[in-house]
Amino acid sequence: MTHTFSTSSQTENHANQIDLLKKIEERKSQHQTMCDQKETRYSESGRLSPSARLDALLDNPSAFLPIGEFCGAHLDEPSHLGGGQFAGIGMVAGKWLMVQVYNSAIKGGMMTAIGVKRTLRLQEIAARQRLPFVTLVESAGADLTQQADLFIDAGTTFANQARLSAAGITSIAIVHGTATAGGAYVAGLADMTIMVDQYAQVFLAGPPLVRAATGQDHHADDLGGSRMHAHVSGLCDFIAKDDQSAIDTAKQLIQKLPWPQAELPDKKAHHRPDILKLIPKDFRQPIDVSDIIKQLVDRDQWVEFKPLYGQSTVVGFADIHGHRVGILSNQGPIDRAGSEKSSQFIQLCNNQNRPLVFLQNTTGFMVGKQQEQAGIIKYGARMIQAVTNVDVPKITIHIGASFGAGNYAMCSRSLNPDFVFAWPNNILSVMGGHQAAQVLEMIGGKPEKIARIVEQYHQESSAIYCSGRLWDDGIIDPRDTRWVLCLCLNLIQSRSSIQLKSTTLGVTR
Repeated sequence: MTHTFSTSSQTENHANQIDLLKKIEERKSQHQTMCDQKETRYSESGRLSPSARLDALLDNPSAFLPIGEFCGAHLDEPSHLGGGQFAGIGMVAGKWLMVQVYNSAIKGGMMTAIGVKRTLRLQEIAARQRLPFVTLVESAGADLTQQADLFIDAGTTFANQARLSAAGITSIAIVHGTATAGGAYVAGLADMTIMVDQYAQVFLAGPPLVRAATGQDHHADDLGGSRMHAHVSGLCDFIAKDDQSAIDTAKQLIQKLPWPQAELPDKKAHHRPDILKLIPKDFRQPIDVSDIIKQLVDRDQWVEFKPLYGQSTVVGFADIHGHRVGILSNQGPIDRAGSEKSSQFIQLCNNQNRPLVFLQNTTGFMVGKQQEQAGIIKYGARMIQAVTNVDVPKITIHIGASFGAGNYAMCSRSLNPDFVFAWPNNILSVMGGHQAAQVLEMIGGKPEKIARIVEQYHQESSAIYCSGRLWDDGIIDPRDTRWVLCLCLNLIQSRSSIQLKSTTLGVTR
């Protein structure tokens, strides 16, 4: 197969990517402005706002890797990003941690349905990568208007906290304000709990609900104040005089954890500005994906495997920041030969214990009489079997189109990779909007209905729509892709050196 690669100019490519990145930043800025407007009350009372708490905790806030940052986009009106929290992987006291901060500036930090799903993903990553989990709590509990959508998943987050503790993965909770009901159990299930004096209050039910349920009047501090929990209930392990002192106490505890000191990749050193020139505006325009791969791997460390066979699928061996990896990508639909080549290559990498990096850019599996008779279903199934069942770590980046079963075969969120991120030009759906229109036209769809469905496809396949539903771990700047890969590979490598002592039960009070 021969390819006619992108004819759009590099200048046009660069301009389009910059425009997409600006739109992403504008969406983030709108959300941050909304948060900032509501965070002034914290500084006025001498407290740290939720975003300031995060910055104070991290060794280097600019090197924080958000997980699920865009969740909630296009779900709620007004659409709040993040599911009521700031969360991701960051360095604290020289160690990699999973950090979660309830954003009490928005709706009191209530737990929403999408926010609970984000918590599940954070816990999944923490368990797999053996990351201590630190939660900065100030939450009014579950959003009662969404109880039908969050109730079961919320219980699973509690179970996961218990499982992390039983696995020997430390969890720490800092309670900065009121933590009610579900928020209370975040503190109760943590291995160690720090509470801010005068402000932290942890209870299953606050004064109004207690009055309604029992007819008794109690002050909030008597029900769940920090001093009561430190002196009477025993829930509180450390009292801090203010937000900063609580964070400092957490850092001291983290510094003493038996976790190795982490390496932080230099973000500037791994920045690749030229990569924006290589991404065409139209996903239907073929590209030479090897050019993109060479931007991501160490110099002269890309060796393509079977370059003359199944050429629409590109696979090969490489090093990224010294980490040995296998890379799979696409420059068109996956045909029978590409499926066969990929399956062999995945098994090779599994035998060599090489993590796999998938750069998704495919319009799906090739169709037609020739491919059907050649066994595309059988070989496609073989590829999905291989991707699903190998036990090496897997990282996926959506760099272009991602349609149909090709999305699955290239290790999408459905196949549970260790990490999965997307570029702003990512398009993900069962099929492209134009293809959907052609199918509907053939079965007699009305023109106005077809037009509506095509528009719906365009919206629902966009990067921010997909990320809003946690179909990936976040949208990243393509120029920072190498840095993100370096960080993820560092985490994957270091987890093997972390010795955990698991128990039947976690830490209980």
